[in-house]
Amino acid sequence: MVAAALAAGPAAAAEAELKFTSAKPMAMYDESHALLIGISDYNNGWPKLRGVPDDIKAVDAALTQAGFATEVVLDPDRTGIDRAITHFIARFGSRPNNRLLFYYAGHGHTIKASYGGEMGYIVPRDAPDPNTDRAGFMAAAISMQTIEIYARQIESKHALFVFDSCFSGSVFHPTRAIPDVVQEKSAYPVRQFITSGSADQQVPDYSTFRRSFVAAITGQAGIGKDNYLTGSQLGAYLEEKVTNYSHRTQTPQYGKLQDPNLDRGDFIFALPPGSTPMSPSALEAEIVFWQSIATSKNPDDYEAYLQQYPSGKFAALATVRAQELTVEASRGLPVPPAAAIAPTPSPAEAARRAEAELALPLEQRRSVQRWLTALGHDTGGTDGQFGPQTRKAIGAYQSAKGLPATGYLSAELVPRLSEEAKAASPNQTATRAAARPAAPAVRPAAQAVATPGAAPKSTSPRCGEILQRLQMGEAVSDADRTTLRADCGH
Repeated sequence: MVAAALAAGPAAAAEAELKFTSAKPMAMYDESHALLIGISDYNNGWPKLRGVPDDIKAVDAALTQAGFATEVVLDPDRTGIDRAITHFIARFGSRPNNRLLFYYAGHGHTIKASYGGEMGYIVPRDAPDPNTDRAGFMAAAISMQTIEIYARQIESKHALFVFDSCFSGSVFHPTRAIPDVVQEKSAYPVRQFITSGSADQQVPDYSTFRRSFVAAITGQAGIGKDNYLTGSQLGAYLEEKVTNYSHRTQTPQYGKLQDPNLDRGDFIFALPPGSTPMSPSALEAEIVFWQSIATSKNPDDYEAYLQQYPSGKFAALATVRAQELTVEASRGLPVPPAAAIAPTPSPAEAARRAEAELALPLEQRRSVQRWLTALGHDTGGTDGQFGPQTRKAIGAYQSAKGLPATGYLSAELVPRLSEEAKAASPNQTATRAAARPAAPAVRPAAQAVATPGAAPKSTSPRCGEILQRLQMGEAVSDADRTTLRADCGH
């Protein structure tokens, strides 16, 4: 079944005007049209892709915001895909000054031919599994050669094909160059292609590619220049971000049709005025949002984060967590309700909650106090109780490192303190010995509580820690001295 929805208001496909700093405003396009094809309900051996409908909705909204009249086709078979593309080109692709964008979300596959070549395919809803029916798959799927034929049928100046699927054997040369002279590039025809990955890679159902695409064309990514974004810049951005977020398991490719008549231009998006990267205050809000869902067991919470921060600091982790929880749900494991939307806590309250979620045991809290003391921030003792003096020490350390001085620990701060204290201890011990000649007198104090010639009663780590602190010239509590006498044989 093919479901088509038109979002073409009178202004949606109106003339697009781009303003360049070095030239007067130019009417770049007469009309802007986009065809979105999403396939999730596969029925012939391919896994279903439950995230595709949401991906298509998000891209539809972003393209509409960018000035495109959009058409959406869901779950077509091969005939449905061919009909949708052919009719779309017939209606909008004959005017030279139009721009057309094609977006596909669904399975992709690469067939390795017997002669050694490769060909990429997009997979219709009813295509069979090529591992069990290779001939049937090749008859039902749509090859990149066919896509090239569609591209050459277009008479409009600029056309961009975006595939949120992985395959190789494409009809374009991967490129890396980003054009500088946009006025010149906008004047020439081009057929551009972007894929979300290459052969033998899998696109996750929760698409990082889609989120990065939406962020880029709506100005959230802070790329582009003078409020415009070229297709080449978009391809370079997606390659960098998706490769990074996926830890190189997904490597987008981009390029132009291998034709000297169709590779000189560049597709152009007009960005909202004043598009900038995320501000520090926005980043702080994002971190608070993340901390509020970091321990959630419901994938909807992570989807909510990804919807609001598609290229956020924790986007890759959120994507992975959402996938894991979705798999658990598909196995019949119970999924708790999504976290209730509560008022956004203050930064101090968010920091307090984050530390509480760490649930640090008493011994680790003592270690934190020792680390802070070793780094020159006096905690007033190492009893594991975080009173005003310890909070002041944490805040002083954070300020010294250029961090928000909340006075509370975070998951990132604890290992950082440990590593810095380890690195600083030898240097500080040497400094103390040189600067304070009386420091060795502390060591006899440790010996004074020992019984000469007596063997230690215990070799526990606790005894070793107290002795080590004494040897470093640190103060120890009366309770620790009692432990030395009673339990450690000193």
